[in-house]
Amino acid sequence: MKSASTFQIVLIAVFIFFAIFGLLVFSGAFGQPKDKKETLTGEVVIWGTLPSRDMVELISKEFINDKNLKVTYIEHERGSFDRELIEALAVNEGPDIILLPQNLVLRYLDKVFVLSHELIPARDFKNTFIEGGEIYLMNKGVLALPFVVDPLVMYWNRDLFTSAGIVNPPKYWDEFFGIASKITKKSHGVDILKSAVALGEYSNIPHAKEVLTAMFIQAGDQIIIITQYENNFVLESVLGRNIKNLSINPAESALQFYTEFSNPRKVTYSWNRSLSNADNMFAVGDLGVYFGFASEVQGLRKRNPHLNFDTALFPQVRDSNTKATYGTVQGLSILRNSHNIALSFEVIKRIASSKLIVELTDGLNVAPAQREFLVNHQEDANRTIFYKSALISKPWIDPNPVKTEVIFQAMIEDVTSGRRQISDAISFAQKQLDRLINR
Repeated sequence: MKSASTFQIVLIAVFIFFAIFGLLVFSGAFGQPKDKKETLTGEVVIWGTLPSRDMVELISKEFINDKNLKVTYIEHERGSFDRELIEALAVNEGPDIILLPQNLVLRYLDKVFVLSHELIPARDFKNTFIEGGEIYLMNKGVLALPFVVDPLVMYWNRDLFTSAGIVNPPKYWDEFFGIASKITKKSHGVDILKSAVALGEYSNIPHAKEVLTAMFIQAGDQIIIITQYENNFVLESVLGRNIKNLSINPAESALQFYTEFSNPRKVTYSWNRSLSNADNMFAVGDLGVYFGFASEVQGLRKRNPHLNFDTALFPQVRDSNTKATYGTVQGLSILRNSHNIALSFEVIKRIASSKLIVELTDGLNVAPAQREFLVNHQEDANRTIFYKSALISKPWIDPNPVKTEVIFQAMIEDVTSGRRQISDAISFAQKQLDRLINR
């Protein structure tokens, strides 16, 4: 009995050792010299689209004691980042590390260094980062360490809601049926002077694709699924397939709801393509609800300092067990042509676990992708919303962001123009997505 007890104690001690070992390896604490001034030596270059001022400040503070390490961050414009990086890689130049946006994961799948699960166990990854960050988690390893997330949220005009006698912003989509008629003001019954919500069209709604994507995901449609094999993966468009055999086709119900608000024959009619862009309408005080990213909050304030608005969670489907919004995630990824992969790994571990991320994300009005930093931000009402939204952010595997914009636009406008029925518009979009994938 005594020997069995001793064996159990030894076994428990072994389990504890390996648990602590795994944690230390991931945090970067294991195997580093006690004198942090001599911890890292060498030079790495990082490219990204986050503002240089904020990233350089984080890097300089985080590595202040690493006297023999030089970390250089170079900011690139969002619109030219992909092109400039591809051009640099073509001549075997470019950075060691990139801030990889989730919508470029497929494009750079063969260009980034995959971190094996021996280095970063899948369980540690899931425990450390938000669920939306799992877009970087593959069967064979990790493509990037999630860094920041910019979630889609709801901005609402407090004055318009108050004037209409509405106490609180909507939490659920079905509340918009009543709100639309109370806030929307029309001239001669047709011309919209003030709108309750920007839904139903594409060309003058800045984030129409992202809003509809979030609706699809909330309804239970995954749009595109990825099946992973040991050395390969297969993409498949499942838009409109109703693979969960729900009583109502999720994609059809989402698209029907979305386009409802641009139909002049409906009482919910609140939007048409002749109006100004949704963000402009909101900034001047003529739009009740605008769906935008968290990072837009400061820009809205600057455009109209007198605008009385607030933020809220992106609306959800009532009685649903799953909460979701769309979010753009950026992760720290090592390129295969890095001149120092080992040093780059140490650098991204340090940056991804740095407490200074909170300062950076608060300054940029986005959220950290690390679970431990997403504590209640009670001292700032907006950040409380941003942090809660980060936890439920759901990106998707986008095979080509530019071309899928065209597909989503056609799907919406096919319905609003009457060219196709809702089911036909979705079926056509699904075939276009499949064709895009197969290319």
